[in-house]
Amino acid sequence: MKTKSYKITFCLESGYSATGEKYSADDAKALIEGWMIKRIEANLPTVSGVAVFGSLFFPAKGRREDGKSITVAEAGVYMGDIRYNDESQRNDDEIKDALNSLALVLKEGLKQDRIYIIYETESWYL
Repeated sequence: MKTKSYKITFCLESGYSATGEKYSADDAKALIEGWMIKRIEANLPTVSGVAVFGSLFFPAKGRREDGKSITVAEAGVYMGDIRYNDESQRNDDEIKDALNSLALVLKEGLKQDRIYIIYETESWYL
């Protein structure tokens, strides 16, 4: 059995200024659960994972009204490993489609500018 790892990183606050709308871990969990239910009902692939929550630090120089150059915000990472064998019917394009689909739900639901995705050795954002 082989594995391929993925991570989707998202902030729980909209914008860069520390004045945006704030969301909770429960909000993110509800979005992930809702996405998974819809995908299962539509007989589309999902990605099982673990949601971990903490603090995200990112530069915000010139973006904040208070002049601070760093924003610290609550954030989450949804991550997991996709296990497969050589006869697996799940290909990389199908997995990336599922990751992009979930990231889009998180982006829209949490009003994010970007959601970051890592899959194996590739990384991108929506």
